[in-house]
Amino acid sequence: MALTLLLAKYGKRLGRVVGVVHFNHGWRGLESDADERRVQELADEFSLPFFRAQGSKCRKGESPEAHARSERKAFFKKVRSAHPEARVWTAHHADDLAETVLWRYLTGALNSHGEGIRVFDTDDRASEVRPCLTTRKAELEAFLLEEGRSWGVDHTNHEGALLRARLRREVLPVLDSLFPKWRHHLTAGALERQISASPAGADGELSQVAALLVGKGVRIRRAHLEAMAAALNAPGRRAVDLEGGWRLSHERDGRSGKSRWILE
Repeated sequence: MALTLLLAKYGKRLGRVVGVVHFNHGWRGLESDADERRVQELADEFSLPFFRAQGSKCRKGESPEAHARSERKAFFKKVRSAHPEARVWTAHHADDLAETVLWRYLTGALNSHGEGIRVFDTDDRASEVRPCLTTRKAELEAFLLEEGRSWGVDHTNHEGALLRARLRREVLPVLDSLFPKWRHHLTAGALERQISASPAGADGELSQVAALLVGKGVRIRRAHLEAMAAALNAPGRRAVDLEGGWRLSHERDGRSGKSRWILE
């Protein structure tokens, strides 16, 4: 709801919104259908096409979450095949990213999947962009309240026997009480790993940095991207002044060749 509203009402500079995509997994019966109607009403309000699909039951012994993800990805790919110029923007937020990184730590998958949820997903034609990975869920809810909007709450995220739901219900509240900034630290580390491990070269790195800046509400223009490219290729430290009083600096170590971005 928040992402659709942000793009439809305030995101004209980012390009035309092709439509709103909703996949109804049907796990919560009438509640799932109510969520779908709520999203469709918002799409109708902004005269946006509404693309929807219904999930199916998973086979015996198959992970329900893995089955749901596979169906959702296939639907995204189908929608994009009719709109090859578009990308699917999803509303995964900082809480999702931090929880995923924690999950990878606990299951021993950090070395292979330590980047958590990626800003860009360019597998095949199911290209996805996740602009909210630096934004906390509470901030998105506060935005919706300011806009006078309601949203649905998926109780299965915190209820039931699935291990992920138990993690949210039993472990995360303890971490919140002992380490209030644990989400921030895990999120920052994951995003830094994404940039440093980007296989797409300089262009891919600049795209990811720009996406992170947009997620923080910083407006990026073509001139900014050109200045960022110059800073990336320059030795030492080079700063780029952005709108809103932000300053982005790129720093490269002459000996090791390692570099980092600093936003002030």
